[in-house]
Amino acid sequence: MAGGDIDNGPTKFYMVDHRDKDDVHRKLFDLAFGKCPAEELYDLKKDPDQLINVAEDPEYLSIKGRLSEQLMRELHSTLDPRVLGKADLFESHPYYGGGPLALLLVTGFLFLVPCFVNLN
Repeated sequence: MAGGDIDNGPTKFYMVDHRDKDDVHRKLFDLAFGKCPAEELYDLKKDPDQLINVAEDPEYLSIKGRLSEQLMRELHSTLDPRVLGKADLFESHPYYGGGPLALLLVTGFLFLVPCFVNLN
């Protein structure tokens, strides 16, 4: 499942637990945690919520080409690791999200309390 690097919390737990509840939950789960396509392009005037990817739509081919060239120029000029063959640098950060914890200060003592919310 995608989303392993998303911090745990009530919303993530709810979405994982209810992803197969119905078509609405499945679509929202896929939008939040599904694998992203290689290219994404959104028409913000027609789709301000950025839900309809038009990257493969022939109508947007020239715009996509122009934006792609602009992006590559910027990545090269800033020596971005992704164009220097070091893209794995972005995947090597440690993940500490074993579970959500809340810190509570109670009568001078610090307690670690698991934060799990049942939204059923």
